[in-house]
Amino acid sequence: MGQQLFALAVVYTVREERVRMLKQIVCIALVASALSAADAAIAAAPAHIYVKGKLVLATDSPIVEKGRTLVPLSAVAGPLALRLSWNAADKTATFGKWNESVRLTVGSSTAVASGNPAHMGGLKLDSPVHIVKGRVYVPLRFLAEQFGYRVSVDDENVRILAPLDASQLAMLRDGDLAEARRRTMSLSPELTHYAVDLLPYTHEREGYNVTYLFPEGRSDRFIVVSGDQASYAELTEDGWIVKWQAHIPVGEKDTLELLWEMKVTDQRGTAPEMNGSYLFWSSTDHLTTNLLSSGRLSDAGKEILGWRSTTSGESGGQAEGELSLTLPGESRLPGWVE
Repeated sequence: MGQQLFALAVVYTVREERVRMLKQIVCIALVASALSAADAAIAAAPAHIYVKGKLVLATDSPIVEKGRTLVPLSAVAGPLALRLSWNAADKTATFGKWNESVRLTVGSSTAVASGNPAHMGGLKLDSPVHIVKGRVYVPLRFLAEQFGYRVSVDDENVRILAPLDASQLAMLRDGDLAEARRRTMSLSPELTHYAVDLLPYTHEREGYNVTYLFPEGRSDRFIVVSGDQASYAELTEDGWIVKWQAHIPVGEKDTLELLWEMKVTDQRGTAPEMNGSYLFWSSTDHLTTNLLSSGRLSDAGKEILGWRSTTSGESGGQAEGELSLTLPGESRLPGWVE
């Protein structure tokens, strides 16, 4: 009986040893599989970076982490005309363009942005910032989206493209004048950037008013008046760059006439020259009423050429003249090129 129990114990011991060895083999296989997958992910990372069609000669290639492509910040900063600084003590990298900036901290999935109303405060990253071989790596799409760039990634290449392609630029600069102006007024805020310190909105006027002014014959620059704030922007392949802002104080004269005479305060940047004539397109909401108007602004003052007033809950409305995004007899001038 004792021999039988001993034999049975031996059998169980052998079985337990086999189970233990089998578990070790499975663990080793899983680790090897994970390492192989990691190696495959690294191997699958694109080898080249192109910025606006030009190959970036970088010593370090992009990497892929959990399906996200990260690029070395120092490699793309120059081609994208980004300012770049590194604080070794805090392990923070700050990059910027125009008067906009973004601060990143190694290991953090949050960035802090300033200088553009469309990107302000804490921003969530898809992947945390890394340091690899002494280089700061940042998520490609986050980097691009801060300045409106388009991106594409394949097995071989990372491509960072200008926000506006050649056909879009041609349309906005030299296309049909009314359509180009219409598209400009409907463009996403992601395509507007600031080369000046942001001007605070003071809310001095009641209701909501937005007026666009385009120099006669042009659609590649404009002034937008929103409430008491005026901003001047010019078109580039990177989108619309705001180069001047000012407040228009409440006064006895019409807001646009005050702007024409440059009776403004808190100017930042270089003011546009107010001469010749401008086409204006204005939308005003006050309580339940909306008023659209268009016309000419010049040394002769403000001339309304057409308007339409509508009230919510009522059919029809009132109108007079012709609402138009072009002036009578206006001819297109050649678009300005950087």
